[in-house]
Amino acid sequence: MTINIDPNNSNKTDIDFDNDLAEKARKVRLEKRIANIIDSSSYALFLLAYVILALVITKEAPSGNSAWAVYWTIILLGGVPGGIYRCITEKKICIFPIWALASFAYLFMGMYANMWHPYWVILLLIPVFYSIGGPIDSLRSDHQKGRI
Repeated sequence: MTINIDPNNSNKTDIDFDNDLAEKARKVRLEKRIANIIDSSSYALFLLAYVILALVITKEAPSGNSAWAVYWTIILLGGVPGGIYRCITEKKICIFPIWALASFAYLFMGMYANMWHPYWVILLLIPVFYSIGGPIDSLRSDHQKGRI
């Protein structure tokens, strides 16, 4: 924002707002709205997929569980498309919802095939991902701010 005051005429003042700042704010608001739309629609689609799968598949899973007890884990994937969008637009690795993918994989394999024991290691991917992604995000942020 720049303010210009005319020294000859004290009543005349020019105020010029920085259009780049307003444009950035509009872009951020638009990206947040798009991410919210992606989140809500993807949760609805994954819920619909769960209901359809549970109604269509009448055969029991190898673990002996019904389709209703196995496929509910699909709902956990509802936040993944929005998380991927946010990860790309905000350029931050740690926004990626690895917790949803790891939880889905572990719970689905456990519910579907009764493979609980060897696959609990999948859950260790969550802290490993964040311990690698966090410093990368910090380095990128510091580089953008000119600290590095």
